Amino acid sequence: MRRPELVVAVRHEHERGEGLDAPAKQPQEVESRLVGPVQVLEHEHRRLPTQLVEQRADHLMRPGASFHQLRQLAAGRLCDVRERPERPRCEQRVASPLPDTDAARQGCQERLHERRLAAARLPSDQHEPPAALLGLRQSVPEGLELRIALEQRGGCDGAHRSIVRLARRLCKPWRFRGLSWGMLRERAEAYARVALANIEREFPRYELYLQSDPSPIPAPRALHPAFYGSLDWHSCVEMHWVLVRLLRLVPDRVPEDEVRNALDAHLSAEALAGETRFFEDPAHRLTERPYGWAWTLRLAAELLAFDDADAGRWAANLLPLADLFVERFLEWLPKATYPIRYGIHANSAFALSFSLPFARKRAQAGDVTFLEALEEAATRWFAGDVGYAADWEPSGADFLSPALMEAELMSSLLPPAEFPSWLERFLPGIADREPGTLFTPAVVTDPSDGHIAHLHGLNLSRAWCWRRLAAALPGSDPRVPVMLEAAERHAAASLDQAVGSDYMVEHWLPAYAVLHLSPQED
Repeated sequence: MRRPELVVAVRHEHERGEGLDAPAKQPQEVESRLVGPVQVLEHEHRRLPTQLVEQRADHLMRPGASFHQLRQLAAGRLCDVRERPERPRCEQRVASPLPDTDAARQGCQERLHERRLAAARLPSDQHEPPAALLGLRQSVPEGLELRIALEQRGGCDGAHRSIVRLARRLCKPWRFRGLSWGMLRERAEAYARVALANIEREFPRYELYLQSDPSPIPAPRALHPAFYGSLDWHSCVEMHWVLVRLLRLVPDRVPEDEVRNALDAHLSAEALAGETRFFEDPAHRLTERPYGWAWTLRLAAELLAFDDADAGRWAANLLPLADLFVERFLEWLPKATYPIRYGIHANSAFALSFSLPFARKRAQAGDVTFLEALEEAATRWFAGDVGYAADWEPSGADFLSPALMEAELMSSLLPPAEFPSWLERFLPGIADREPGTLFTPAVVTDPSDGHIAHLHGLNLSRAWCWRRLAAALPGSDPRVPVMLEAAERHAAASLDQAVGSDYMVEHWLPAYAVLHLSPQED
């Protein structure tokens, strides 16, 4: 993969009271060494001095990188332009790979420029984007220029401090909205090809089926006209979610006609009516609870979010099955006195989290019953948890982290002002990377063993959770860079296994790869 090169260029004007004719100050040397994801190259204070912070993407992705050492090199204070808009500004631009359309890029630039001016409380007709003032190196064609205006004060130390803070603020969205977005676009066709093959592959098959008489069990396609492939029912649902999500996010990077034809066949009214009949049978009322139920609702929410005529038809076809699972959730949750906390299919936090997008869609339409039931269960089960024993993770067949899934769920439910303190009580050692087991990717010794192969999913689901948790905290929280670093390390351990690995991995892992690499929308 051709990775983008990050360049942060800052223009530092003189301190208040100094004119352009003031004597130039002597350059101040700053130690030039790699201390984290950003390298300080030079630092000068002259009439219109320029400081440059540069680091290639491969260093940004380096495990173990930290911003704490870099911040210790800096002094001074950074102020927000909204507090003191009359002071000089620092401008920053970052190259970030985004969709290739000129219209999208131009629209983003205009919105970001207007946002910058609004933050500074300055009329837009007094300012133009300072393209001539700043240097930008860009190795990704048609990248997007992100401009952020911040205010600084102080001399050399203040300028240095601004560089550090600016780089820190922009590295997070660049790495995960830029680099991850680029990786998703690059890998989208491979993921789509795997998903297309998986949903048609009827055998081998692992079927959860309660047999009540000696008659033979029907073939998978007869039992499940829509979701008969990909080894098991829930994995087949996952692969359909992969296809819909890729078709919605990156339609130009997938074989669109093939994807639409496959979804037309599998998500037809007739096929999904057959699925609904299967689960309406009282003998199957517990089948796929709760993991398959939650993935079905996630697929339904993805279709509802897709502004597309075909997707609207598929969503309508899927709705009776989704409504059936909502009814089953509403029946089951009040009876579930205790949550299930281990890291495989029955995990309660995962089920609630993945059902939330669909519940919120229903709430927007006026039916809040399901959303309230999810919130009540989450509060009853998890709100009072403290000092979670995450050092006992992982178990040998986990593909979910019980600790991180619970935290991710609560980040979606608690008010933003309350979640940071809840997380500190629940996992108090994050800032110190404790417990170490939660920050260490799992080792997969045999990908052909379906249970051991689950650990690849643990790495990718942890990466997604760390990323979600970082987004739920204030940018200044010291836990954020630790979380992002952990997300990168876990993703690097297993991301390449989603395609071309053993079928025990490949029949489901692309779903967690796409989940991690996708923009955070839910």
